[in-house]
Amino acid sequence: MPRAEPLPEGLTVGQADRTAAYRPVTDPQEIRLTLTEVMVRERPVRLSLGPISLSPAEGLRLRVHADGLTLSSPEPANPPGPDALEGAVLRTELHGAQLRFHAQHARVTVHEGLRTIHLAWPDRLLRLQEREAFRIRPPAPAHALCVLRPGVGRERVHRVLDVSAGGLALAWPVSLPRPLLDQLWPHCRLELPALAPIPCDLRVRAIHEPDEAEPEALRVGVVFDRPTPETQRATQRYVFETERAALRTRPGS
Repeated sequence: MPRAEPLPEGLTVGQADRTAAYRPVTDPQEIRLTLTEVMVRERPVRLSLGPISLSPAEGLRLRVHADGLTLSSPEPANPPGPDALEGAVLRTELHGAQLRFHAQHARVTVHEGLRTIHLAWPDRLLRLQEREAFRIRPPAPAHALCVLRPGVGRERVHRVLDVSAGGLALAWPVSLPRPLLDQLWPHCRLELPALAPIPCDLRVRAIHEPDEAEPEALRVGVVFDRPTPETQRATQRYVFETERAALRTRPGS
Protein backbone atom coordinates (compact mmCIF):
# COMPACT_ATOMS: atom_id res chain seq x y z
CA MET A 1 0.00 0.00 0.00
CA PRO A 2 1.53 3.39 -0.94
CA ARG A 3 2.33 5.80 1.85
CA ALA A 4 0.13 8.87 2.18
CA GLU A 5 3.10 11.19 2.73
CA PRO A 6 6.62 11.33 1.26
CA LEU A 7 9.27 9.95 3.58
CA PRO A 8 10.78 12.89 5.48
CA GLU A 9 14.21 14.00 6.77
CA GLY A 10 16.28 11.48 4.85
CA LEU A 11 14.25 8.46 6.00
CA THR A 12 14.51 5.62 3.48
CA VAL A 13 11.79 3.10 2.68
CA GLY A 14 13.77 0.35 4.41
CA GLN A 15 14.19 2.41 7.57
CA ALA A 16 10.51 3.31 7.62
CA ASP A 17 9.53 -0.35 7.36
CA ARG A 18 11.86 -1.34 10.23
CA THR A 19 10.93 1.59 12.45
CA ALA A 20 7.95 1.16 14.73
CA ALA A 21 6.92 4.78 14.35
CA TYR A 22 8.05 8.21 13.37
CA ARG A 23 6.33 11.35 14.61
CA PRO A 24 6.71 14.80 13.11
CA VAL A 25 6.96 17.49 15.81
CA THR A 26 5.75 20.88 14.62
CA ASP A 27 4.90 22.68 17.86
CA PRO A 28 7.54 25.46 18.24
CA GLN A 29 7.67 25.17 22.03
CA GLU A 30 8.18 21.41 21.89
CA ILE A 31 10.93 21.84 19.30
CA ARG A 32 12.70 24.41 21.50
CA LEU A 33 12.41 22.27 24.65
CA THR A 34 13.69 19.19 22.84
CA LEU A 35 16.71 20.87 21.23
CA THR A 36 17.52 22.70 24.47
CA GLU A 37 17.69 19.32 26.20
CA VAL A 38 19.98 18.05 23.42
CA MET A 39 22.29 20.98 24.22
CA VAL A 40 22.14 20.53 28.01
CA ARG A 41 22.90 16.82 27.73
CA GLU A 42 25.67 17.56 25.21
CA ARG A 43 24.40 15.07 22.68
CA PRO A 44 26.51 15.10 19.50
CA VAL A 45 24.83 16.17 16.28
CA ARG A 46 25.75 14.72 12.90
CA LEU A 47 25.20 16.49 9.63
CA SER A 48 24.88 14.76 6.27
CA LEU A 49 23.74 15.40 2.72
CA GLY A 50 22.52 12.09 1.33
CA PRO A 51 25.28 9.53 1.99
CA ILE A 52 27.95 12.24 2.44
CA SER A 53 28.88 13.18 6.01
CA LEU A 54 29.53 16.88 6.58
CA SER A 55 30.60 16.55 10.22
CA PRO A 56 33.59 15.01 12.04
CA ALA A 57 33.31 11.50 13.46
CA GLU A 58 32.61 12.72 17.00
CA GLY A 59 29.83 14.99 15.78
CA LEU A 60 29.08 18.68 16.21
CA ARG A 61 28.18 20.58 19.37
CA LEU A 62 24.76 22.20 19.40
CA ARG A 63 23.98 25.55 21.02
CA VAL A 64 20.54 27.14 21.08
CA HIS A 65 19.91 30.89 20.94
CA ALA A 66 16.85 33.09 20.82
CA ASP A 67 17.21 33.62 17.08
CA GLY A 68 18.42 30.16 16.02
CA LEU A 69 20.98 27.39 16.45
CA THR A 70 24.73 27.09 16.11
CA LEU A 71 26.83 23.99 15.50
CA SER A 72 30.53 24.03 16.24
CA SER A 73 33.35 21.60 15.59
CA PRO A 74 36.46 21.19 17.76
CA GLU A 75 38.50 20.42 14.63
CA PRO A 76 39.83 22.83 12.03
CA ALA A 77 37.92 22.19 8.83
CA ASN A 78 37.15 23.57 5.41
CA PRO A 79 33.44 24.24 5.89
CA PRO A 80 31.01 23.55 3.06
CA GLY A 81 29.31 26.60 1.65
CA PRO A 82 25.80 27.61 2.72
CA ASP A 83 24.35 26.28 -0.54
CA ALA A 84 25.71 22.81 0.26
CA LEU A 85 24.28 22.95 3.78
CA GLU A 86 20.79 24.08 2.85
CA GLY A 87 18.50 21.07 3.14
CA ALA A 88 21.12 18.84 4.75
CA VAL A 89 19.83 16.51 7.47
CA LEU A 90 20.93 16.80 11.11
CA ARG A 91 20.69 13.74 13.36
CA THR A 92 21.03 13.25 17.10
CA GLU A 93 19.64 10.97 19.81
CA LEU A 94 17.72 11.66 23.01
CA HIS A 95 16.18 9.15 25.45
CA GLY A 96 16.35 6.23 23.05
CA ALA A 97 14.77 8.10 20.14
CA GLN A 98 16.52 9.48 17.09
CA LEU A 99 15.83 13.10 16.17
CA ARG A 100 16.20 14.50 12.65
CA PHE A 101 15.66 17.91 11.15
CA HIS A 102 16.63 19.86 8.05
CA ALA A 103 19.18 22.66 7.99
CA GLN A 104 17.43 25.94 7.17
CA HIS A 105 18.87 29.36 6.28
CA ALA A 106 22.42 28.10 6.80
CA ARG A 107 25.36 30.46 7.30
CA VAL A 108 28.98 29.52 8.02
CA THR A 109 31.61 31.54 9.88
CA VAL A 110 35.25 30.63 10.49
CA HIS A 111 37.35 31.97 13.38
CA GLU A 112 40.95 30.89 13.82
CA GLY A 113 40.36 27.97 11.52
CA LEU A 114 37.34 26.67 13.46
CA ARG A 115 33.96 26.70 11.79
CA THR A 116 30.56 27.55 13.21
CA ILE A 117 27.37 26.76 11.34
CA HIS A 118 24.45 29.10 12.01
CA LEU A 119 20.90 27.82 11.38
CA ALA A 120 17.36 29.07 11.80
CA TRP A 121 15.10 27.22 14.21
CA PRO A 122 13.63 24.25 12.30
CA ASP A 123 9.91 24.31 11.69
CA ARG A 124 9.71 20.60 12.48
CA LEU A 125 11.58 17.65 13.98
CA LEU A 126 11.18 13.98 13.24
CA ARG A 127 11.23 11.51 16.16
CA LEU A 128 11.96 7.86 15.35
CA GLN A 129 11.26 5.19 17.95
CA GLU A 130 11.40 1.40 17.94
CA ARG A 131 9.25 -0.93 20.01
CA GLU A 132 12.18 -2.75 21.63
CA ALA A 133 14.18 0.41 22.30
CA PHE A 134 11.68 2.70 23.95
CA ARG A 135 8.88 1.53 26.26
CA ILE A 136 7.27 3.34 29.15
CA ARG A 137 5.13 2.12 32.01
CA PRO A 138 1.99 4.18 32.48
CA PRO A 139 2.39 6.29 35.64
CA ALA A 140 -1.16 5.35 36.70
CA PRO A 141 -1.47 1.70 35.63
CA ALA A 142 -4.96 1.32 37.08
CA HIS A 143 -6.15 3.91 34.56
CA ALA A 144 -4.29 2.56 31.48
CA LEU A 145 -6.63 0.02 29.93
CA CYS A 146 -7.15 -1.84 26.69
CA VAL A 147 -10.62 -3.03 25.74
CA LEU A 148 -10.81 -6.17 23.56
CA ARG A 149 -13.89 -7.47 21.75
CA PRO A 150 -13.88 -11.27 21.99
CA GLY A 151 -17.30 -11.53 20.36
CA VAL A 152 -20.24 -9.56 19.00
CA GLY A 153 -21.56 -7.23 21.68
CA ARG A 154 -18.92 -8.37 24.21
CA GLU A 155 -16.02 -6.40 25.68
CA ARG A 156 -13.20 -7.43 28.02
CA VAL A 157 -10.87 -4.97 29.78
CA HIS A 158 -7.15 -5.63 30.33
CA ARG A 159 -4.60 -3.58 32.24
CA VAL A 160 -1.81 -2.05 30.14
CA LEU A 161 1.64 -2.84 31.58
CA ASP A 162 3.73 -0.82 29.13
CA VAL A 163 3.27 1.27 26.01
CA SER A 164 5.54 2.03 23.08
CA ALA A 165 5.07 3.68 19.73
CA GLY A 166 4.64 0.23 18.19
CA GLY A 167 2.55 -1.73 20.67
CA LEU A 168 1.60 -2.71 24.21
CA ALA A 169 2.10 -5.28 26.94
CA LEU A 170 -1.16 -6.47 28.50
CA ALA A 171 -1.93 -8.33 31.72
CA TRP A 172 -3.82 -11.49 30.74
CA PRO A 173 -5.45 -13.28 33.73
CA VAL A 174 -4.45 -16.95 33.92
CA SER A 175 -8.12 -17.84 34.36
CA LEU A 176 -8.78 -16.92 30.71
CA PRO A 177 -8.02 -19.18 27.71
CA ARG A 178 -4.44 -18.68 26.60
CA PRO A 179 -4.04 -16.39 23.55
CA LEU A 180 -2.31 -17.63 20.39
CA LEU A 181 0.82 -16.18 18.81
CA ASP A 182 0.03 -14.09 15.72
CA GLN A 183 -3.63 -13.94 16.74
CA LEU A 184 -5.35 -10.79 15.44
CA TRP A 185 -7.69 -8.84 17.72
CA PRO A 186 -9.65 -6.32 15.63
CA HIS A 187 -11.65 -3.34 16.83
CA CYS A 188 -9.84 -2.85 20.15
CA ARG A 189 -9.83 0.38 22.15
CA LEU A 190 -6.86 1.80 24.06
CA GLU A 191 -7.77 4.05 27.00
CA LEU A 192 -4.93 6.17 28.37
CA PRO A 193 -5.14 9.02 30.89
CA ALA A 194 -5.95 12.45 29.44
CA LEU A 195 -6.47 11.07 25.93
CA ALA A 196 -9.56 10.28 23.93
CA PRO A 197 -10.05 6.51 23.36
CA ILE A 198 -7.67 5.22 20.66
CA PRO A 199 -9.15 2.64 18.24
CA CYS A 200 -6.69 -0.03 17.14
CA ASP A 201 -6.24 -3.56 15.83
CA LEU A 202 -3.73 -5.66 17.78
CA ARG A 203 -1.67 -8.72 16.87
CA VAL A 204 -0.09 -11.05 19.46
CA ARG A 205 3.71 -11.17 19.20
CA ALA A 206 4.89 -12.57 22.58
CA ILE A 207 3.48 -14.45 25.58
CA HIS A 208 5.36 -14.51 28.90
CA GLU A 209 4.53 -16.64 31.92
CA PRO A 210 3.47 -15.08 35.25
CA ASP A 211 6.29 -13.70 37.39
CA GLU A 212 6.70 -12.12 40.82
CA ALA A 213 5.43 -8.77 39.56
CA GLU A 214 2.31 -10.33 37.98
CA PRO A 215 1.79 -13.77 39.61
CA GLU A 216 -1.83 -14.09 38.43
CA ALA A 217 -1.42 -12.94 34.84
CA LEU A 218 0.44 -13.70 31.65
CA ARG A 219 2.27 -10.81 30.04
CA VAL A 220 1.07 -10.60 26.44
CA GLY A 221 3.00 -8.43 24.01
CA VAL A 222 1.00 -7.07 21.09
CA VAL A 223 1.79 -4.76 18.19
CA PHE A 224 -0.52 -2.34 16.42
CA ASP A 225 -1.67 -4.01 13.20
CA ARG A 226 -1.83 -1.57 10.29
CA PRO A 227 -2.27 1.45 12.60
CA THR A 228 -3.89 4.58 11.26
CA PRO A 229 -1.91 7.85 11.33
CA GLU A 230 -4.22 9.06 14.12
CA THR A 231 -3.44 6.00 16.25
CA GLN A 232 0.28 6.44 15.66
CA ARG A 233 0.26 10.12 16.55
CA ALA A 234 -1.78 9.58 19.72
CA THR A 235 0.40 6.77 21.11
CA GLN A 236 3.66 8.48 20.16
CA ARG A 237 2.61 11.70 21.87
CA TYR A 238 1.58 9.77 25.00
CA VAL A 239 4.97 8.01 25.14
CA PHE A 240 6.88 11.24 24.57
CA GLU A 241 4.92 13.35 27.08
CA THR A 242 4.93 10.63 29.77
CA GLU A 243 8.71 10.25 29.50
CA ARG A 244 9.23 14.00 29.54
CA ALA A 245 7.05 14.36 32.66
CA ALA A 246 9.02 11.58 34.38
CA LEU A 247 12.31 13.32 33.56
CA ARG A 248 11.15 16.51 35.28
CA THR A 249 10.65 14.61 38.55
CA ARG A 250 13.97 12.73 38.52
CA PRO A 251 16.77 14.01 40.79
CA GLY A 252 19.30 16.06 38.89
CA SER A 253 16.98 16.64 35.93
